[in-house]
Amino acid sequence: MDICDPPGGSKVLPYQTAKFRTFSTDPSLLDSLATPISRLLWATLADVPQSYIVVKALCILCTWPLPISSTSKDPTFMLCGLMMQVAMQIGLHRPSHAQDFTRFKIELREEEMKDRIKTWVACNMISQRIATGYGQPPSTVYDWTLVPIGWSETDYQLPDEVRARLSIERFCNKVTKSFYTNRMDPVGLVSDEQRSVMSDFLARDLDDIEEKLKPETSAGLHFRLSAFFDSPGSADYQSHLFSLWQSTSSFLECVFDLNNTDGGLLPHASNYILQMIVAAGFALLKLLNSFFADRIKLAYGRELFWRTIRGIRTISVATNDLPSRLAEVLAQMWKSGGSGLRKGYGQSEWLDDSLQLKNRCRMSMSLVYDSVWRWREEFQAKGRGNLESKSSASPGLWSDLLKKIN
Repeated sequence: MDICDPPGGSKVLPYQTAKFRTFSTDPSLLDSLATPISRLLWATLADVPQSYIVVKALCILCTWPLPISSTSKDPTFMLCGLMMQVAMQIGLHRPSHAQDFTRFKIELREEEMKDRIKTWVACNMISQRIATGYGQPPSTVYDWTLVPIGWSETDYQLPDEVRARLSIERFCNKVTKSFYTNRMDPVGLVSDEQRSVMSDFLARDLDDIEEKLKPETSAGLHFRLSAFFDSPGSADYQSHLFSLWQSTSSFLECVFDLNNTDGGLLPHASNYILQMIVAAGFALLKLLNSFFADRIKLAYGRELFWRTIRGIRTISVATNDLPSRLAEVLAQMWKSGGSGLRKGYGQSEWLDDSLQLKNRCRMSMSLVYDSVWRWREEFQAKGRGNLESKSSASPGLWSDLLKKIN
């Protein structure tokens, strides 16, 4: 937010909207702002040419979107594309040649040049996160402008934390390109053999990043979710599932530790963090109700799952918004799937296909979309509604949940 903080004027509203997500003085303020902000957004985007401040506003709105109740009504991925296109149209990707993208004479001061560089870096990091979180191809542009050694025109070095985040997002892009962009496959997946080889290289890259920085759990989770695409008969299936379990639990523990030590960060979490927590929750749901459950500490896994649901509901900023609905989906599927109590698997049953996905087109997020699709199939068939319904969570279900947590 520090990178994208715009000056005064009507475009400051998205910045204030992000701050009002947890405005305790008036909890209904965000709902009241949602409609006028949405109208302002689309009216502004219809105005051509666009301004530099619009890009900053889109950065903020893509990071902390307005509350929604359905994935079909989420414009974030579309807004991300507009953010990148507007940024390039006004020349942010060529900060030292801004004159080439306008018919008016422009002379940038050094501070203005630095700000354009930081904004372009923010655009790419946000674009990568959105692509990862939505299971879509990234629209990032990793060219010379984003090299880690700085920019000779200004002798400007990015802050250490920004450079670290940029290197992590480039790793996530490498994971996506390695696993999910096979032009010879209808859904872009590589073969088990290729995935095995690439996993070894990517694991070393991740180790290098974590050696230089603190352990990066969200990138590791994005990487290890590829285990759901392995065939049960592949040589690395067992080891990849264990790596997935470790990445999932490490990511969730890191999130909960930060939330406990920094005065409660989850209510302010970005959309990307929410998406990764949801993906981790569905990973636990699958692993703990499968043959794999006998290979891990079930009591710890069940406790971690319920903490995950509580964390998702903590991120919720409006009644019956998407986080609260997804938390309900997780709870219902947990109850119908066995509640993590499946036992009695023998070694001969190790290689069954219970973890295979039918929805395989959303990259590492395929697990989430596949699970929601299965939920719709099961619960809609039984007349229990779907994600588009306006009903809130079942009181009895959440009573059981609170008992589990407490």
